[in-house]
This record gives sequence, C-alpha cells and structure tokens, in this order.
Amino acid sequence: MVTSIPQQDACSSRVRLVLLYTFPAMRLTEHERQAIREVVRDLTGGRGRALLFGSRLDDASVGGDIDLYVECVETVEHPARLAASIGASLEMRLGEQRIDVLIGAPNLRRLPVHETARRQGVGL
Repeated sequence: MVTSIPQQDACSSRVRLVLLYTFPAMRLTEHERQAIREVVRDLTGGRGRALLFGSRLDDASVGGDIDLYVECVETVEHPARLAASIGASLEMRLGEQRIDVLIGAPNLRRLPVHETARRQGVGL
C-alpha cells in the first residue's frame, strides 16, 4: 500500500509529498525468506512462486507454523511429492519447525483453502 503524507519544506512554503511504502507484516527473518525463495525456485525449476499466508502474517501472534502456498505455472505431476520435498528441504535449511505447503497448478483442483491462501498470501 502507498500512503502519501504532505510535508512542509523547511526552506520554502512549498509542500511536497512523501511516499511511504508499507509492506504487510511478516514474522519471517530475511534468512528464512531467502531460503524459501531458493528452495521453491530449485524444486519447481524456477516456475513457481511462494506466498506466505496464515498466522505468520500477524505480528501480534506468537509462534505458529509457516504456511506456504506454492503456485506453479505449469502442471505438476506429483504434487504431494513436491510439497513434501519443499517441506523437507526447508526443514533441513531452517531447522525443525512446522511447515505446511500447499501446491497450486493448472492441473490441480482448487479447494477453498487454495483460494484463501491466494487471497491472503504475500509473495516472498
């Protein structure tokens, strides 16, 4: 979201607009975000993108698992295997923690949880 705030210039009577970019809250470190991006890129051949959704988007929450929606632009032959591989790779990189992975692809049926993940999700 972009918010503009008028500010008075100290040297003149002109008013200038300062644009502030506000990014959604996210309880992931830069290391965690980078690891997720790399694992998803490697395991989808660069044809998938990861969205974080769920409790980790709420700065007021404590704990919680990492909920990821991985959206693939091409068909996925073995979605359960891909989700398990992403989860296992991330656990190896990030340490033991609960990571839930949903896969979306053109050949897969969309359930309400997929729509919720797409609507609430924030790209990493």
